[in-house]
Amino acid sequence: MKAVTLIITAFIMLIICTFYAQDSEAVLHGFNWGKEIITASNSEINIVELSELPIAQPPVEMEFVEWQFSKPPLKHLVFNITLRNQSHEPRWFLLPKQLTISPQLVDLRIEQANILELHDRGRLIVGNFYGYDGFWALLLPGNAEVKIRRFRFSFWGEDIIESIPIEVVIGSHFAIDGKPAESWLGVNFMSDVRADVIQNENQTTSSRTTPDGKVVPVSIVEERRLKLQVNLFPTKLRHSL
Repeated sequence: MKAVTLIITAFIMLIICTFYAQDSEAVLHGFNWGKEIITASNSEINIVELSELPIAQPPVEMEFVEWQFSKPPLKHLVFNITLRNQSHEPRWFLLPKQLTISPQLVDLRIEQANILELHDRGRLIVGNFYGYDGFWALLLPGNAEVKIRRFRFSFWGEDIIESIPIEVVIGSHFAIDGKPAESWLGVNFMSDVRADVIQNENQTTSSRTTPDGKVVPVSIVEERRLKLQVNLFPTKLRHSL
């Protein structure tokens, strides 16, 4: 009796699949039994465990490494950062240089930009922008995944805190003083699709200063603004020389 029931059930499911089929194959959408997804292709039924399906990874991951202490009240927070461009087209990633409790990456204006070219496994181009609330910028190709180790942010404060908000902006177009950023900077800003590098501010390959040192506006066509609350413990405490 159980065998007959199973055969009838399979037959009904195949009829439904045929109804929704496209081209030569069809997939049952919505047949999710607990931890299994049932799919069908013309002559057979497959049961796929959900645990076997790929899990989408976040566009930004930040792993806290350590505090570094400079002249009080200045401190630096060191992170390992992974950035993923989940679009098929190039995207800009903007990160703040100074971490604060208040909103970051707003009303951006610059007066100088240094371009870092980092090499290790792959090549990564990082823009170091100075001005009101300076920031970092990277241009990643479609489907890129890059990792920057020992990436430093400044933090002005007397206390050692347990966590801090960090905002990351992802956008499609980035302009400086009304011109495309690459045109204004005069460099090819595109990084490799895969890269694993260590931040080194001594690897500056070029720089540009605004005319007369006056600040100019920056704009980005913002697609996503990620607000991460990053845990800063446990810590490794080390005094910078």
